[in-house]
Amino acid sequence: MLRDYHIHPCRNRCASPLMTVPAVLGHAAAAGLQDVGLVLHFHPGDDPAAFYSLREEIDGARRTFPGRIFLGAEIDLTDDSGATSWANRLAPAVDYVLLAMGHTQMPWVRTDLDQAPAAFLIRQTEGLLKALRTVPVTAVAHPYIYGALYRQSPGLAYALRPHRIPRDLVGELARCLVDGGIPFEYHCRDLLIRPQNLGGEAFVSSYTEFLENLRGLGVRFIPGSDAHYLDQIGRSAHAPSWAQNSLPVLQDLHV
Repeated sequence: MLRDYHIHPCRNRCASPLMTVPAVLGHAAAAGLQDVGLVLHFHPGDDPAAFYSLREEIDGARRTFPGRIFLGAEIDLTDDSGATSWANRLAPAVDYVLLAMGHTQMPWVRTDLDQAPAAFLIRQTEGLLKALRTVPVTAVAHPYIYGALYRQSPGLAYALRPHRIPRDLVGELARCLVDGGIPFEYHCRDLLIRPQNLGGEAFVSSYTEFLENLRGLGVRFIPGSDAHYLDQIGRSAHAPSWAQNSLPVLQDLHV
C-alpha cells in the first residue's frame, strides 16, 4: 500500500499554484497512492481558519480519489528549548500534526549556527525531545534534514553526521518516540531524489546509519514526499518497505 502523508497544496505560499486539491488528488491517484495527507504549514501568527477552509475543499473533491484523504498541520520546532508554532486552537481542525525540524531559514526559528556540528546536533535533539514531551505531535517531519543550512552556514551543514549523536541521547529519543507512538518521516525528497543538496554520500551514509540505529530501537517510519509541485507527487513510492507504515492516529479514523 503506497502512502504519502506530506503533500502541500497551493494554500501553502511555498507550493506551486498548480497544486490545487483536485490536481493533487488526480496526480496521487495516477501515482497509485492509497493514503494521502494534505498538509498546511502553521507558522506563528497563522490563522487556523485556513485548515477548515481546506477541509471543505477536500470534502468537495473526495469522490475523485479512491483512497483515504487526511488533513495535516506542519508546525515548526522554533528553538533548541523545544518551543514550537503549535496553538491549541489548531487541534480540532486537523487529523494529525507533523513537527518539522530543519526550517532554519525561517526568521522565527532561532538556533545558534556558530556551534560545532556535534554540539548543534545534540542541541537539536534535546530541543526535539522537549517538544515531543509537551506538544501533541503525530510524527516528526524531515528529521535532521537541514536543506536551507547549506546556503546559510555551509561549513556547519557539510560537517553534520547524525550517526555520531551520543548513543545515550539516541536511546532517550527512541524511547520517547516508541512510548508516544510517534514515527519519523522517511523524507523522500533530498534524501532520495537529490542527495547532493545534503552534502552528498557522506551525509546520506551517516543519516542512513542513524535511521538504522533508531529502527533497531523500535522506532517506526512513515513515507513523506514533501511535495510542493505536481511532478513530485508519488516519490514516496521510493521509500523502503520498512518506512511504508500508516500513521497510527489514522488507523482509528472513520472517513
